[in-house]
Amino acid sequence: MTSIDTLRRLFWGAAVATLCVSPMADIVEKSGAAPGATYLSGGVGEEEMKEIRGMRSDYNTRFEFSEQVAGQGRNQWTSGVDFQIKSGDQIVVQDKTDGPVLMLNLDPGTYEIEANYGGETKTKRFEVREGRTSDHHMSWRNMSSDK
Repeated sequence: MTSIDTLRRLFWGAAVATLCVSPMADIVEKSGAAPGATYLSGGVGEEEMKEIRGMRSDYNTRFEFSEQVAGQGRNQWTSGVDFQIKSGDQIVVQDKTDGPVLMLNLDPGTYEIEANYGGETKTKRFEVREGRTSDHHMSWRNMSSDK
């Protein structure tokens, strides 16, 4: 066997091994514009959802985003939600979600989230209390059913 044959076998072996590994997106904590504000988003796929739910106790605020499926009486998870969280006039966090779950650590206070999906913006006020966690859900009607 020549060295070229050996290199080909190594290359194809590595390529096959890479394809056999299930992809797991890296869930990375990010910092917000306000000091001390941290957040992450994700939850695409069963494994990532399990991973992000395991981190729940590390964050005091959680949002889940979904889209109503027309005629089926159920919701489906959605990602790519543009969001902005404010405290008064100060933008604390602004980003686009990488999955249906957004978890944040925010200082105690009153906040407002403005979330846009498919051109429809929703707003919700919420409060963060010391030592407590809060869960929120935002849902949009299925944009593809309007066509």
